[in-house]
Formats: sequence, structure tokens, C-alpha cells
Amino acid sequence: MKAFLIFLASILMYGCAPSFKVNSYLKPDANLAEINTYYWSPLQEGVVPGHPRHDNPENRALIKQAIEKEMKRKGYTIDSLNPDAYVEYFISLENRRSVITAPLPYIDDFDYEYRVKVEQLKKGSLLIHLESHDQNETLWAGSAEATLEAVPTETKRKVNMAIKRIMGGLPAKEESPLIIKNIDYR
Repeated sequence: MKAFLIFLASILMYGCAPSFKVNSYLKPDANLAEINTYYWSPLQEGVVPGHPRHDNPENRALIKQAIEKEMKRKGYTIDSLNPDAYVEYFISLENRRSVITAPLPYIDDFDYEYRVKVEQLKKGSLLIHLESHDQNETLWAGSAEATLEAVPTETKRKVNMAIKRIMGGLPAKEESPLIIKNIDYR
């Protein structure tokens, strides 16, 4: 399960274009109707050394704020004392190489020349998951992955957009039909 979670992980700092792949998984027998409150998992990983432009305390704070905003929008409230579930996220960053070849104009009918360009790319994934209170099972997981810019720009906007898309797959907390609000009995 950890491998699945890490695989889904890290769009965050995807400093790149807003083009990214989003996935969502809801455990078939998960009863989210019983989940009203959440808190941050005590197992939340910290900054992983080696990618300071993408994985740093500032970006992690942006991720946490964006997740809290989306959880609130979905109807879940934060509770540090007795949460119904825990939220945790993972960031995965890896270096990739892209090789592009393109033919040059003809020299003669027998010889072709090609231009070869090698680019170093960074691929990032962000995984967010909602765990049961006892942290024995993942109830929901959402992820996004993208190619990152070498020097991230507009990080806050991109983090908010990615997390909003990721958490679009988390069902909103439905209000119980038995609860009636704002009734004036005069």
C-alpha cells in the first residue's frame, strides 16, 4: 500500500504548465458518512533533502493550507483531539531524461543527419490520502503528477489548482437530512 501511495504522490511543486494527470481512489466499502472530522497524520513525512526548489518548508506549508481549505469546502472539520480520520500527503520527485531526435535537411540522397537534443526533466507527484482513525486502512487517495519546471513559478496558484483537482475526487460531506438549520419558530 505504501508503494501505491508513494507512486501517487507529488504534483505539488510541479512548477510547470497546468498539465498534469490526476487520479482518485475511493475504497469500495468506505463509509465516509461516518467521517466528520480529521487531523494531520502523526506519520506525515517532512521535507526530503535533495530537491530544495520543489520540496521545501514553504511549499509544504502551501500544500497543507490548500488541503485544509479543500477539506473545509467538502464539509470536514479539523479536530486535533479526537479525529474520525487522518490526512497525510507524500511528495515524490525524480529526475528523468528526455531524448529528442529530428532529421536535418537532406545532404544528398544517401546520407541523413539528425539533431539530437537531451533534456534533463524532473517529474513530480503529490499523493493525498484519508486514513481511518486507527490508520490501518486508506479510505480515499488522490494524486497528481506532472513534469516540473527547473525554476518553479506561480507555485501557490499551481499548488492550489492541483490540490483542488486532486480533491475533486473526495466525496463531499453530505449534510444529514435530519438536521434542519435556521428555522424560525415565531
